[in-house]
Amino acid sequence: MLETLLVDIFEPDTLLELIKTSIPTRKESLNVKGFADYYWLANSQGEQVERKQVGEVLGSMDNVEGQIRKELMLCPNLTLLVEGVIEPTEVGCDTYVKSLDKPYYRLSHSFGSKKYPQYGLYSKYVAWKWQLWKAGVIVIETSCLDATALAIVSLYKNSHNPEHTTLRRYLRDKLPTWQPNPQIEALWGLAQPFKVGLGIERCSELIASHESIWAVLHSKGVIIEDKATITALAKLLRIIGKEE
Repeated sequence: MLETLLVDIFEPDTLLELIKTSIPTRKESLNVKGFADYYWLANSQGEQVERKQVGEVLGSMDNVEGQIRKELMLCPNLTLLVEGVIEPTEVGCDTYVKSLDKPYYRLSHSFGSKKYPQYGLYSKYVAWKWQLWKAGVIVIETSCLDATALAIVSLYKNSHNPEHTTLRRYLRDKLPTWQPNPQIEALWGLAQPFKVGLGIERCSELIASHESIWAVLHSKGVIIEDKATITALAKLLRIIGKEE
């Protein structure tokens, strides 16, 4: 049985009505408690989505980032959903929203003018999204309220699916935790595509005994008694064309 999707009390009823046709929902005071606009449990893990209008983001990326930082402290799985259409201009950006009664988008706000230009605003926005992605926050852009509802329903349903095969054959495993030693991450990253059995713990042991990835790859022998580690390293060395 799927868990109930909790929706902040300040989210529009129109959006809630669209979502509840597909999944169970309930309004809660999420923002007051420090959570994002949408929250649910999937496979015993919390998931949350923060919904922002594109104008809110362009108006103050720092404020939005500050809010996201607080929400991440309560739940590390967070998606930022940016609603609306953005178009770069010579002096900044224009944002558009879909008309409720007509089949087109209308101008919502213009950021920058000839007198007060905001040059590079769109580039700043793209760079900001990339930095969020590097920090582990997914950013999804939707064009209107209907698209937002479909996106939230899709995220909710997919989070309850423990098996995902998209690009699995082509992407290396995600680094399990941040490593303060770049030599460990480099060795782990080299070994992963070849599936030789060198996990992050074994890479840490190798760097601890050899001090650098260069020393590991050029060593005559491995100063580790773990036979599985020795076998895995020997296989890696053969693959990349180095002798044990």
